[in-house]
Amino acid sequence: MPRMKRLLGDRGFEVDEVMLDPPPTDLDAEDYDGLVLGVPVPGLGLRGGGLSPRMVRFVESLDLEDVRVVLFCVYVLRPGDTLQAFRELLEARGANVLVGRELSALSPERDEHVIPAECMVRIR
Repeated sequence: MPRMKRLLGDRGFEVDEVMLDPPPTDLDAEDYDGLVLGVPVPGLGLRGGGLSPRMVRFVESLDLEDVRVVLFCVYVLRPGDTLQAFRELLEARGANVLVGRELSALSPERDEHVIPAECMVRIR
């Protein structure tokens, strides 16, 4: 979601973009008011989707107890169960998952405003 950072910034959020390659080693989730985490749906989502091992390792490296998280997945054909698997992983780590959205890679502008709006309501 290339415009997500700008849309959040336009709403007054200070945004740090973190890539998982290479994985960050000094990220402390408690330094943030909330996290927006996104993952791609592997393949076409026809076999359920899932999470990359890299994202699983990243989430497991964080102390997410009571951290507010907004999450999303980006799919090409179908979202499968990627968003649900992501939510379950985060909640198992103690995160307070506020909202999750499935976003189409084929029309990224559709509903792209929803996550920043949710952040304004639920994180601010």
